[in-house]
Amino acid sequence: MNAAVLYELDLKRGYNPEAEGLMILEICKSVERRLGRKGNPHYTATGERIYTDRPIDIDILLFGDNNIDCEELTVPHKHMYDRDFVMIPLKEINYKL
Repeated sequence: MNAAVLYELDLKRGYNPEAEGLMILEICKSVERRLGRKGNPHYTATGERIYTDRPIDIDILLFGDNNIDCEELTVPHKHMYDRDFVMIPLKEINYKL
């Protein structure tokens, strides 16, 4: 099952998008662990991620109009435009706004 959720934050003027994004990421990872996700991602020798089945996977797709690019988090999500199972629910949210 795939879904997209819009979550509205009350951010103060002068906030740090990377710091806020990393805080949200940690909340998402905590939820994943509580719902049975174990371990860390695995990678090939060339650095490409190996995707496997997992009980839940929560991704941060967008963070307003901010770009975040650090080791732990890349926003916009770098693969979202290639995945209909992401883009269709995301477009449905945008349509309802």
